[in-house]
Amino acid sequence: MTRHARTGAAAALTVMALCVSGCDLIPGDSETTATSAATTAPTLPTPSPLLSTPTPVPTQIPTQVPARQVPTSNFEDRDQVVVARTWATLAARSINDGETNLGAAKMLMTTHGRDVLPGLFTAEFGRFYPGPIPFTPTVVSVQGSRAAIAICLVSAGFSQMAGTTTTDTRRVVSARLTFIRQGGEWKVDELQARPGSCDNVTVEDLADPTFIDGGTPTATPAPSAPAPSASSAPSAAPTTGINPPGFS
Repeated sequence: MTRHARTGAAAALTVMALCVSGCDLIPGDSETTATSAATTAPTLPTPSPLLSTPTPVPTQIPTQVPARQVPTSNFEDRDQVVVARTWATLAARSINDGETNLGAAKMLMTTHGRDVLPGLFTAEFGRFYPGPIPFTPTVVSVQGSRAAIAICLVSAGFSQMAGTTTTDTRRVVSARLTFIRQGGEWKVDELQARPGSCDNVTVEDLADPTFIDGGTPTATPAPSAPAPSASSAPSAAPTTGINPPGFS
């Protein structure tokens, strides 16, 4: 081989070596693009802020209402006493509402009772009862369609001047509540004084939190008490409280 031939072959080998290492790369192709992508990656959108967690509202604990007190006599399961308790509750509510005919208790009274019982409360209308009319039964007597309960009754000292907590001097009297059975139900017929002492009898003043004092005395005039019979006329009837005929 001549010197020129050897020179040409060497040049050809050099070109071939260069192509092996770089002839497959095209400017701007994969390597360049990768580099460009690495340096100019698109900016991701800012994520929306999460909804804020609402501030928890503290649980409101209601004020506990005192439970209604329950009478504790030995006769509370007797039908007549159950009716008497309901009547005493509704009569007290009637007084608070200014119902001088004791309208709320009307269905628990006989026709005679509706006529005579409201008049016994003349001095109480315009006052406030913080609970049922207090009494304690001491004897229950039943004869056919008639019955009677001997009671010790708080006739004064429980009701209050409307809008205040002022009461009269407490007075407990011995009385008799009579019933007549009508249509299968016991109804209150009369409330009368009876001989006897209540000195050794406990009468509970049972306040009821559902009785609310409106603070305004009723403007409705109270009915006049019916004239008692000669045999039961009181010798000196008080002018306050509940006044059963025969009380002296």
